Amino acid sequence: SECLNTNFNVKEYIYKPAVTGCYGIGICRCMSAVVEQKNDEKGIIWPMSIAPYKVAIIIVNMENETQVEAGNHLYQTFKNSNIDLLDDRKERAGVKFNDMDLIGIPIRITIGNKIDEHIVELKKRDSDEIKEISIFDVLYTVQDIIDEESI
Repeated sequence: SECLNTNFNVKEYIYKPAVTGCYGIGICRCMSAVVEQKNDEKGIIWPMSIAPYKVAIIIVNMENETQVEAGNHLYQTFKNSNIDLLDDRKERAGVKFNDMDLIGIPIRITIGNKIDEHIVELKKRDSDEIKEISIFDVLYTVQDIIDEESI
């Protein structure tokens, strides 16, 4: 209130700054409300429309050149569509899966041993179902899921 010169008159010619507060619904309160409503024992389940990232790409074995190359290629493809997050940490796959569940990324793409057959795994955060799909179809499949869930 001082910087806005919001004062009240205590006595004649004596002014004191008013005590103010904000009780508006801002972004922090909205996010807190969403997290409170959309979660499970594993963590947050961000709705597609407000998810900070729509897709997490997990490379299972960072020592496998084919997996790393495929992961980086997919990352660049998704990055151009603004729906990207690449987990290229040298951690075990289970750690990466748990972290993505905790963060609440709506779609997880896992690049593992089947990459030699051009197969990746796709899992939605709000489901236990894991689908194997061609790496060539990933962008279109993910875009369909995003379009369907953003309605």
